Amino acid sequence: MKRLAEIICIALLIIFQYYTSQSQTIFKVPKYPYETCIADYDQDGDNDIVVGCNLNFEDDTIVFFINDKWGNFEQQQFAANGGGFIYCKDLTSDNYPDIITRDADSIFFYENDQYIGIGTGYFIKNTYGNPYLGGIADINKDGYLDVVNYDITTPWSWGVAFNNGDYTFTDTAFVENNETWYRTTAGSLNNDNQPDILVTTLDQSESVYILYNDYPNFEKQTIATPDWNPGYILNVNNDNLNDVLLERPLYIGSTWIVNMINKDDHFQACDTLVFVNGTDIRNICDYNLDGYDDITMNVYQANNQPIEDSIYIYFNDQNCGYTHVQSIYMGDYYWLPTINSGDLNGDGYPELVVQGYSMPSPDYIRILWNNGEGHFIDTNSVYVHQNEIEIQKQITVYPNPASGSLSITSTAEKIIDIKILDLNGRIMLQKEVSPEQAKVNLNLKDTQLRSGLYLCIIQLENEVLVFKKLIFNKSG
Repeated sequence: MKRLAEIICIALLIIFQYYTSQSQTIFKVPKYPYETCIADYDQDGDNDIVVGCNLNFEDDTIVFFINDKWGNFEQQQFAANGGGFIYCKDLTSDNYPDIITRDADSIFFYENDQYIGIGTGYFIKNTYGNPYLGGIADINKDGYLDVVNYDITTPWSWGVAFNNGDYTFTDTAFVENNETWYRTTAGSLNNDNQPDILVTTLDQSESVYILYNDYPNFEKQTIATPDWNPGYILNVNNDNLNDVLLERPLYIGSTWIVNMINKDDHFQACDTLVFVNGTDIRNICDYNLDGYDDITMNVYQANNQPIEDSIYIYFNDQNCGYTHVQSIYMGDYYWLPTINSGDLNGDGYPELVVQGYSMPSPDYIRILWNNGEGHFIDTNSVYVHQNEIEIQKQITVYPNPASGSLSITSTAEKIIDIKILDLNGRIMLQKEVSPEQAKVNLNLKDTQLRSGLYLCIIQLENEVLVFKKLIFNKSG
C-alpha cells in the first residue's frame, strides 16, 4: 500500500511526458508568432502556452506548448484561420478554455476539443477592419462570457458581442464615432463583483470614463480628461478595489503614466511618472507576490537613442510609484511585441512569455523564468533530472488518443508492469507483464474506461517508473 500511495502521489504531480530539458527557454514556431496566451488548456492543473501564428492573415497556425507541470513542453500545431489577439477563455461553459481570435475583418472562436486540439470554429461578429479584443467577461450576467471589442477603422466603434449560450452571439455597438478610435478594458471596478468597462479614447470631445455594470443599465462616470489611451485595470495599492492605470505616449521612447486610485465613489490621481526608456506597457502582474501589481514595458531604439530593444521590469514601490528592477535585451524590435505572464513550473511565481523580437529570429517565442527574488532568468529554477527526461523519450504509447488497442513500447529496459490511473489516482486498469517484454498490447475497448484523460504508469525491470499521458476516446 505504501508503494501504491507513492505511485499515486507521483502520478498526480507528473502527468505529461518530458519533452525537452528544463533549461530550454526559446521555442520555434512555424511562422511569425502574432500573439500568445497562457492558460490551462487541457485542464490538468498546470499552465500551457497557446501561440497564434499569423502573417498577413495567410496560412495561419495555432500552436500549443503543453506543460508537464515542471516547465517542460510538448509542441503541437494546427492549421487555423486568424491567430491575432489570442484569448483563452471558456465561452461554452464546459470548464475548458476556448480560443478567441480574429482575422482582418471578423472575430470568431475555436472550441476546445478536450483532447489538446482545436475543435469547430464559430463566428462571433463581423467588423469594419482590424478588430481588437477589449476583454472577455460576463457583461449581461447570464452565466456566459461575452466579448468586448472595438474596431480601429472608420467608423471607429466599440461594443459587446453577447454570448447567447448556443454558439451564437448578438452584437451590440455602444459607441460609434467617425473621428477617432476607442480602447476598452473589462474588469470589476466596484464592490458588486460585476465586470465593468473602462473606456479610453483619442477623441478630444470624450474623456476617460467607466461604465459601471448594472445590466441592462450602465452608469457612466468620467475619471480623467482626454488624451489618455490606453488604460489598464489593476490593483495599485493592495486594497479590495481595483484601480486604473492610464498611459500617454509623449514622444518616441517616452511614456507618461498616472495611477488613478479607486476611492469607491471617485478616482484620485496619486502619482504621475514619465518613463524616458519606456514606450508601451505590455504586461501587468504581481511578479514578486507582495500583493501589489507590477508592470513590464517594452523599449525600442529610435531617433538615435543610446538604448537597445529590451523589456523593462518595474516593481510597484507600494507608494503609487514603480521602481526599475531589470532590463532584458531581446534583440531588434520586430513587430507588435506581446508579453504574457503565468506560472509555468509550479513554483507559484509567474513567468514571462515574450514574442515580437528578433532574438534569435522573429519566429520564436521566449520564456523568462521568475527566480522568486525579483529577477527573470533564462533557466527554469525547478530542476528536472536529465536522465529522467531521456528515459521518458525511450517509451512510446501509441495510438494516443486511443479508442481500442494500445501499444506500449520500450527501447530502454523491458516492461514488467502497466497501470492506468484516472486523475483521482484510482487504478482503472493493471497488467503485470510476465515474462518481461519490450512491447505490450492492451485492449481498452472492453474496459470500464470512459472518454477522458488518464495517466499510464509503466514500470521497467530496473524499477524505474515512467509516466505517460493517455487520452481515451470511447466513441472513437
